Amino acid sequence: CAVDTNTAWAVGGNDGNLVILRTDDGGKTWNRQGTGLPLSNDLYGISAIDRNTAWAVGVNGLILFTDDGGDTWVQQDNGVPADVFFQGVSAVDSQNVWAAGSNTPGDNFYILHTTAGGVTWHTEGEGQVVTPGLIDISAPSASTCYAVGEFTIIKTTNGGAAWVTSKQFSGHVN
Repeated sequence: CAVDTNTAWAVGGNDGNLVILRTDDGGKTWNRQGTGLPLSNDLYGISAIDRNTAWAVGVNGLILFTDDGGDTWVQQDNGVPADVFFQGVSAVDSQNVWAAGSNTPGDNFYILHTTAGGVTWHTEGEGQVVTPGLIDISAPSASTCYAVGEFTIIKTTNGGAAWVTSKQFSGHVN
C-alpha cells in the first residue's frame, strides 16, 4: 500500500507470525514494525490514507491501527467471532474504513464499516446478499463500496445500509 513515491507498507505472515514492513525511501530499505503485537496472526490487507494513518487486517478477526507512521499499532475491537479471516481493508479517510472477510468453516461473509476511525465498527450487509469467501474490498467514498468474493461482486451506494449483487460469474477474482 503506497501513499506516495517513497512511503509504502506491506503486510503478511511468517509461520503464523504477523509481518508489517514499511519503506520511506522508495523501497530501497524495508523496516519491520509491530513489535509487541499478537504475533500468532497473519495479516492479509493494509490501507493507508497518508504517511501516518493506516489500518491492517488479518486472521482471528484482527484489525490494527496506527496514527504515528507505524511506530505503534493498536488492536481495534470489532465484535466479530475469532474465526473471521479478514483479507481486505479500504480506508477512505481518517474516519471511514471498510474491512471484508469470511469465517471458516462456513464462509459466512463479514463486511465491517466504521465512521469513527475504528473506535466502533458495524457489521454491514447481513442477510442481504449471499456471497461466500469475501476476498477484497474497495471504497471510493464513505457511501460507495465494492466487495469481491467467490463468484460475486457486491456493492453499496448508501454507506452499507443496502447491498446488491453487481456481478455474478464462475470462479473468483481479487
